Amino acid sequence: MACSDHQTHLKSLVQQQAALSQEIESKRNTLFKVTGAIEYLTEIGVTLPKEGEETTSEAPSEPEVVE
Repeated sequence: MACSDHQTHLKSLVQQQAALSQEIESKRNTLFKVTGAIEYLTEIGVTLPKEGEETTSEAPSEPEVVE
């Protein structure tokens, strides 16, 4: 009987491993997409306001050039 319990436990662990692996892969893909979007926005000159600065809801008429 103990052998059957171990097999059931092993089967459960293998299923848990597969589910975790799939979840990690999905989150990894999301991380790559988010990182790519951040890099793109940074390259085109989008910046975050510095601490203490207020953000305005209006977008500037001309893009800011970052050097």
